[in-house]
Amino acid sequence: MSVTKLAPVSLAMFYGANRDFANAFSVRVTLKNPVEPEPLRRALDKAMTRYPYFAVRLKIQGEALVLEDNSLPVSIVKGPEPAKLNTAQSNYHLVGVSYERTRARWKFTM
Repeated sequence: MSVTKLAPVSLAMFYGANRDFANAFSVRVTLKNPVEPEPLRRALDKAMTRYPYFAVRLKIQGEALVLEDNSLPVSIVKGPEPAKLNTAQSNYHLVGVSYERTRARWKFTM
């Protein structure tokens, strides 16, 4: 299992998060046709393989924050909002996806 200790400059992003600044970014797309869950799952799984630095979870080791490999699937929620990031609902990922009708949303923490 790969573990990456966060540099001091990165720590500010996580320690600085609060209810007014969540440090999360969203990408929303609207398609001509309805979003289908099975192709969305395949595309997301392929993307996580292609970009493994998104397949991580944030953990505490002693007094340090570290990013650890996360082999659990990224959650896909049918509805307007992805699962809350870095929780059991999101399989502790810092990435989440949601969809409804012709819209899809990717939310991630960097």
